[in-house]
Amino acid sequence: LADGNPTSIGQAAAFQGVGGLGKTQHACEYAYEYQSKYPKGVIWLQANQDMEAQLTELAVKAKWVSPQSEHQYKLDIAKRRLRTYPDCLIVFDNVDSLEQIKDYLPENQANPHILLTSRYPLRDFKLIPLDLLNAGQALQMLEADRKPVDEKEREAMKYVAGKLAGLPLALELAGAYVAHCQINWIK
Repeated sequence: LADGNPTSIGQAAAFQGVGGLGKTQHACEYAYEYQSKYPKGVIWLQANQDMEAQLTELAVKAKWVSPQSEHQYKLDIAKRRLRTYPDCLIVFDNVDSLEQIKDYLPENQANPHILLTSRYPLRDFKLIPLDLLNAGQALQMLEADRKPVDEKEREAMKYVAGKLAGLPLALELAGAYVAHCQINWIK
């Protein structure tokens, strides 16, 4: 985001790929890692949830308005701030189409950085595609939570990794489950 060329809507990038690849996790890690580059903070919005409710809550929590203000006033202030706020990162998570967020996209002169996650390629965003893990990476992910005790268990882990098709979220959950339950990978 910091080094790329601006698009027609500013510095904008999108983590794109099928569900379970870790798009939201990547966005969280980016926001955490680079939070110091955004003096006015990180604004995180779930595009697949009620955007207006999130914005009015944000307006109150950020102290842009009084909690006693009228709902429409809170919403108007939050929208205006979102569209004109510089030096911040705005994350739109789970975007299906630009129509969902078009009324909330910042004006060009505001120049915030915009990051979104989507299962679909979206115009005006520099796409950062996320791919499935290969077999070796998938096995490494499973082994991170619990090392196999013998070659038979390692083969069982390879089988599970193959069945989970290189999806990081599924692999993470499977590995964590086996480690938490203190069971092995063999049926």
